[in-house]
Amino acid sequence: MACRYFCVIALLAFIFVGVAQAADTSKGPFLWEADTTFAAFADKAKIDSYLDNLKAHGINGIWVQVEMYTQGTVNYKKTTLTALPTAQKFKTGQWANDDYLNYVIVQAKKRNMSVIIKFHGSNDILWDKNPNWRMKDSKGNDVLWGGKFKNFCVNSPYWDKVFFPMIREIGANYAVDGFYFDTCQVVFPNSDTCFCSNCQDRFQKETGKRLPMKPVDKENWNDAVVKLYATKRVEWLNEFYQKYRKVVDEAKPGAIALLNVSGGYNSYKDGLSTSAAAENVTMLTPEPVNTPRMYAVTENLKRKKAGQPPFDERELAKQEISWNMNRYGYNEFMVKTMLADGGGKPVIPISRYWFTDEAAGLMGPTDLEIAQIESGIGGGAKGFCFFGYLGTAIEKGTVSKTAWADSKFISYLKGLTSGEHGRWIADMKPDARTCIIYDRGASFWNGDYWKRFRSVGGVYSLLQCWKKNPVELISVGDPAEPGSPSRKLNLDELKRYRALIVPGLDHVTREDLETLRAYVEAGNGLLLMGSIGSEKKLDGTSIADDAYQIFGISTEGGPEPSGFVIKKERHPVFMAVEGTGSFGSFRISPDKHDAASYKPRYDDTWSVMAEEVTDSGRRACVLEKRIGRGRIGYINSSEAKGFTGQMNQLFVNFATYISGTSQLIMPVGMSPASSLNVFKSEDGLTRYLHILTPDGESNFEIRLYADRGYFPVSAEIMQSDGTITPVKMDVASPSGNSVIRIDKIKPTWAIIRIKTEKRS
Repeated sequence: MACRYFCVIALLAFIFVGVAQAADTSKGPFLWEADTTFAAFADKAKIDSYLDNLKAHGINGIWVQVEMYTQGTVNYKKTTLTALPTAQKFKTGQWANDDYLNYVIVQAKKRNMSVIIKFHGSNDILWDKNPNWRMKDSKGNDVLWGGKFKNFCVNSPYWDKVFFPMIREIGANYAVDGFYFDTCQVVFPNSDTCFCSNCQDRFQKETGKRLPMKPVDKENWNDAVVKLYATKRVEWLNEFYQKYRKVVDEAKPGAIALLNVSGGYNSYKDGLSTSAAAENVTMLTPEPVNTPRMYAVTENLKRKKAGQPPFDERELAKQEISWNMNRYGYNEFMVKTMLADGGGKPVIPISRYWFTDEAAGLMGPTDLEIAQIESGIGGGAKGFCFFGYLGTAIEKGTVSKTAWADSKFISYLKGLTSGEHGRWIADMKPDARTCIIYDRGASFWNGDYWKRFRSVGGVYSLLQCWKKNPVELISVGDPAEPGSPSRKLNLDELKRYRALIVPGLDHVTREDLETLRAYVEAGNGLLLMGSIGSEKKLDGTSIADDAYQIFGISTEGGPEPSGFVIKKERHPVFMAVEGTGSFGSFRISPDKHDAASYKPRYDDTWSVMAEEVTDSGRRACVLEKRIGRGRIGYINSSEAKGFTGQMNQLFVNFATYISGTSQLIMPVGMSPASSLNVFKSEDGLTRYLHILTPDGESNFEIRLYADRGYFPVSAEIMQSDGTITPVKMDVASPSGNSVIRIDKIKPTWAIIRIKTEKRS
């Protein structure tokens, strides 16, 4: 969650890539949050100097925090709120004849910067004065966020008496470009919140039942009223989001509306559903749990506390996390999931650990900071939000040895706003032929989102496998979250892909299964993996029988440790799959306990291509069949910490086979550390290949398969130093299939742009 320190002002600077107007969210902002303890921001000269510093780095916007919640005051003069008077220090001295907020806005506009107002939604003074506004646990005790922050319940009078009026008067009186609300996820910070008198009264009024004074936890769902409250408080929070957006739109038509929507807050305990929140924001601004830089800092802080010497941050960032996802790829994965959860809303990741404090090492190595940004861009983000204490760092002179003072970093940031780099990013829209459908909705009903993350563990491993052949994600789940938009699969949305991969087909509906069948019948490919109906839904049912009726397959029992795969026949899916065990067998994962596989129940319409030998005997492992004009395949493993190289190759081959066509791209000779994503321009005439390469690349090629009707005519590469040069491209006629040969790519990123022309 964003910082909550005693503050005078929070400045959050942001970059709109290749665009001048703040409200044009199709291009997306880059964001920087400055020092919330920087009291010197009250000085005009230092405000000017700070804005000049940001401008010199290419930053073209600031966020201003207006409510000094520890003091119960604001820093602007045009207020009629008696509960929040203007702070005395913003009415005297140099501010006697000027309005602090207006001054900051005017100075920002002179530098072509946009201004967004930031709210924490906290107020110590009002919390102290109004005991019935406070969040309470089931025992009636006050609840403080993090044990010290004084926040208000979603049903507290604070919002209507103070918060929404503040948005309205700022919108009416100041030339702001948007609003950011930081406290959306703390309205219900845990399962034992909130049981205040306001929640009790509203619950009884809407349900006719008394609110049970029990934690809203899965363990208490034998009490149907507790479960009802779990639903009601999510509905209340969704209504609160809707009102927030409505007030912003009314107060300042066209303004940006933002919430702190983190991928980590997606369960009934938080009351936050990403898909529901996305309905009420202009763009999603999640806080990644582990970007490369954040992971490295966190690990070193642990070592320092233990009295151990810190490790090199670059090396830490290259380590693996659970489910075999490289640190550099985590931010990419997070952006992809948020795009899926948010229905394609623009995603702007917010990174912590930028100039936080000396213990955290201030800013990390320049290449690592750039990699952190580019990993988000590779996932489809249109920007990146920097969260740290830049103001204090500048004031103390501690930026001199950080990336902020590095000419390479300055050039990089400026290129994002005013250079060709930014124009390319602004033109890039995700374009993949393969999609992973994963269960996110069911995660909502599990209290600990991160423990439930195993439900998309297969997605992690698949993304690791598909780092060289890009995928997109579609989020689906049954039952849907209370008050959330429908998670039903849409056939028109699926038709843009040639192949779908579904790891763990348990939480969809019968309607979704029928949609998938129609997709296959139309001539596409579907690859199922792992459990099919073996896991019970929230209501105690499963889709086992539905899946057997529609596809002729389901699974029996729970997962078992994986075994050896033995091919039964020569088949294209086993091309380049070199078994090293007896009879040409290979393991699903290096350690059988690192992967789980299932026993399929299938009818005679399926053909078995391989069997798996486990401790309990043999069972079918790889199966396929035709449905209509398409193909459907099944592999009995989906939950894994890491697949073997042979298994990875099988995934790629199988997905290619069932799609009925070659994949979009195929890099040859690219190192395992690098990843590649594909984008396309709005008119379809330009294709972009984004490469994230921490160590650089040399002497490799990329084979591209042409889009029907588009013939490639030229290619060029932008390197991390901003240089753009032509690249060698051999094009086959009339197919348009091509091969690009690359001699060298410098760390940390590169973009290849391919121009095409339409041909009949």
